[in-house]
Amino acid sequence: MGETQLVQVAPAPDACKSPTICKKRSLRKRVVDSRWLFNNIHVGEIVIDCRSREQFLGNTVIGAINVPPPPEDEDVKDCAEYVENHGLSVFKRGLRDFLLFADQDDLENPQSWLYRLEQFLIDDGRAATVKSLCEGFSKFHGRYPFYTTQGGISDGVLQSGKHQVSYPNEIIDNFLFLGNMWQAQCKQVVQHLGITHVVNATLDIGNVFEQDGVKYFNAKLPDKPEANIARFFNAAFEFIAEPERSNAADGKPCRVLVHCTQGISRSATLVILYVMRAYHWSLAQAFNFTRSGRGVVVPNEGFLRALMREERRLFHGKCSVTKDELDLLVSGGLPSRPARLLRRTSPQLELSAASKEGQCSIM
Repeated sequence: MGETQLVQVAPAPDACKSPTICKKRSLRKRVVDSRWLFNNIHVGEIVIDCRSREQFLGNTVIGAINVPPPPEDEDVKDCAEYVENHGLSVFKRGLRDFLLFADQDDLENPQSWLYRLEQFLIDDGRAATVKSLCEGFSKFHGRYPFYTTQGGISDGVLQSGKHQVSYPNEIIDNFLFLGNMWQAQCKQVVQHLGITHVVNATLDIGNVFEQDGVKYFNAKLPDKPEANIARFFNAAFEFIAEPERSNAADGKPCRVLVHCTQGISRSATLVILYVMRAYHWSLAQAFNFTRSGRGVVVPNEGFLRALMREERRLFHGKCSVTKDELDLLVSGGLPSRPARLLRRTSPQLELSAASKEGQCSIM
């Protein structure tokens, strides 16, 4: 949601001790939506509630700190001192990622405290990124009440033994989630998200909530490059597509969770496959889209090659990723480009391209 802007900022005054380091740097400014916050709530962002203290105490995002608007009769000339008095010390502002949120009325008022604080963090020159929620807090609470203090999330949801459970990532709005085996076995997670269908891509985890009416599809295979994940492509796609069609037909909410052990390789491959087919997107587009929702997505090389073959099939020999670009794709360095025919250096290859299978060699 929203494009990142690079803002040139001067370094913090106390950093200008020599001409070599007293240079402007780029600070990333971005607008994000509620789904982005849900997917990234545990990745180290400093979440700032810009509403009043009373509103903050009534309900807020779990883990947020409050930097409320100054009293109307108080002329805050030194914004740095004010924010430091509310927990944002110089040390805490140094190269950190900030996300600010408030009410819908504040978003529509360019003079609101939200925008004043955002501008201060930019001018301050210490932050790494400054993001703002494009929707009011009430919308986030409406979609994810369990991630607010009023929702009363329990330690049992956040922790299971030694593992951090939290929630799976939402890849497609209100429909498709990608996660790990601990999340798939947590009853509160399944209930809170309204999961009705589960794709289980593990070898050793059972269909835990089948007795509760949750429908399951099992894609049992090891996370090894030589494993034939493509044999599950058609059935997994149909299993996910059916509840999405049901949503469109009768409006009853169906939600799908796709999981493996870690939510990194097997399940991610099946989600990327679904996105490619459902939206007729190239592998590069589907991979980057899925990765934007769940940053740990890294299918193994064999699964990536299976997705490359699928792309060639979908686009009649065209491709967006070559075998030499797989590392670039996985590292996030490949743009979300459509599938296209590769340029050929040999005229003979140009002439014979139409009769040869696969414009991208993956062998």
